[in-house]
Formats: sequence, structure tokens, C-alpha cells
Amino acid sequence: MGDFIDLIKQTSELAEEITRQSHVINKWAGELYLLFQKQHGFEARKPPRLEIGNFISNMHTLEKITSEFCANPVNMMTEKHFLIRKFFLSLGGQVQAIFEQTRKDSQLWLQNVLGPLKLQMSEHKAALGNAYRNTYASA
Repeated sequence: MGDFIDLIKQTSELAEEITRQSHVINKWAGELYLLFQKQHGFEARKPPRLEIGNFISNMHTLEKITSEFCANPVNMMTEKHFLIRKFFLSLGGQVQAIFEQTRKDSQLWLQNVLGPLKLQMSEHKAALGNAYRNTYASA
């Protein structure tokens, strides 16, 4: 149980660090959006925020389930070691699934932060290329 409590503590610290880093990324993205809006007339945008509330909530739910399981003397005093092993293996699988979903959510968020700016830049580049070709094609 102590190892799992340590894991929960580490995930909470990780969630805080991810949140701090996402705020930095959002700040930089916001500054880039503003720069490109002012210099090139890009659409004004506000970068989306990374939401990791589900991650935190899911980890706390697992912590509660684990505490309840370990607090039940029937579970901890039993000779059925396979039951305890099965519980903790299942718990590990759930933790892994939560981390995997959070990784996917984070990647999608990053794409949503940078994607609109990349698209606007591509469109702007194409427009500049067309303007260049039109200027020199008629000369």
C-alpha cells in the first residue's frame, strides 16, 4: 500500500508540473498568435488550456479504492494471496490506462494549440507565393 501512496503523491506532483508547463506553452502560443495577428493579420485566437482534471480525479478514485481494499481486514488477513495479487495487478492496469489516456489528451491538446497557427501560416505562405507569382508572371 505504501508504494501505491507514493505513486499517488508522485502523480500529483507530475500533474502540478504538467499544469505549470502547459501554462508556459499557452503563454508562448498566445504571444505567437498575437505576433502573427499584428504582423500578418492572422485571426485572433486564444490557445486552449490543457485540462488534466480527469487524470487527477481518476488517480484519487484509485487511491480511495485501494485504501478501502486495504482497510478491510477480510482482504488483508485472507490466505488468498491470489486475490490481493489480482487486485493490485488490476490496479496497475488501471493506472497504465489512465496515463495512456492522459498522454493522448495531452498530444491532442498540443495539436490544438499549434494546429491553427500552422494552418494560418501555411495559408499565408500560399497567399504570398500566389502574390509573388502573379506579380512576376505579369511582368
